[in-house]
Amino acid sequence: MATETKRATIYFDPSIHQALKFKSIETSRSISTLVNEAVKAALSEDADDMIAHEASVNEPLISFSDMLKRLKNDGRIRDLFQRVCISDIKTLEKFPRKIFKKLYLKSKN
Repeated sequence: MATETKRATIYFDPSIHQALKFKSIETSRSISTLVNEAVKAALSEDADDMIAHEASVNEPLISFSDMLKRLKNDGRIRDLFQRVCISDIKTLEKFPRKIFKKLYLKSKN
């Protein structure tokens, strides 16, 4: 007996639709099958993330700056922050990558 399916209309970017058509032809699977597999994979990943989150609920909280210090002390990150003190994650996200690259190259020398 076939699995029951539901119909839905999905609007793709033209380039995404073209890529799906090419992959469909190359793999001999329908676009519907490809989309179903991708959605199932994404939902499975979300479920895994939720399980991991629930497992970490009782772990102690640590600030971003404390985590950076810990990583630096453990030798997992280089002295990238040696010349710039960044303690706020929002500032870090806005910090231009070019400046990070320059600081990283200077700190290596």
